[in-house]
Amino acid sequence: MDVIISIFKSLFYTFFPRKCLFCDSILAENETKICSRCQKLYPYPDSYAKEEFFAPLLPYISDICVMGWYSQTKKAIKEFKFNENLNYGRQLARLLNEKLARQEWINDIDYIIPVPLHKRKLRKRGFNQSEYISKLIAKRFDKKIMVDNLVRLVYNKDQHGSSQEERYENVRGIFNVKNHSLLENKTVLLVDDVITTCSTVSECCKELVKSENIKIYIACLATDRQII
Repeated sequence: MDVIISIFKSLFYTFFPRKCLFCDSILAENETKICSRCQKLYPYPDSYAKEEFFAPLLPYISDICVMGWYSQTKKAIKEFKFNENLNYGRQLARLLNEKLARQEWINDIDYIIPVPLHKRKLRKRGFNQSEYISKLIAKRFDKKIMVDNLVRLVYNKDQHGSSQEERYENVRGIFNVKNHSLLENKTVLLVDDVITTCSTVSECCKELVKSENIKIYIACLATDRQII
């Protein structure tokens, strides 16, 4: 039976070869989901100099978990985010969950909160990629997800191609927490897909910290942030 299964697998992968999640190269037999080259290039460090990497967030957060570098993961993230390829989303969430599992603080999380989309953009895109990732994190770690308390009040333009100053101005004051009492004395994990200038997540944090004695952690699929 094992021989027959092996033959069928061999034939199947001949016609439908397994490809790297990030670069689309055909995987070797001993490779799973990601080729050896991308395995070496994509991981973001578990430890980093916060004052150099995420200075805009330091007044608000306790820690941040980043899956990988955007330069390596952007193909997969774009397929997931803009083409609604949920298979890519599941694989990306799996990799992020592997890294979150190494963070001691993941056990302390009370709520997982995705960065919200405006209702108009949600209708246009069809789904919120951060919410999709958040649900998979919540399932993996048996946590509660909160999707309707932090809201985006303004339908702002897309951030792509904007300068750092434009990005901060574009999101200034556009988020609101409906009920701060639900977050008092809670530890939350804010989830986004990509962090570049920190403008979006910092604006979310500014609103979240209005809740008394809240502790905030952040998780994201990728970043290209290396300096202030």
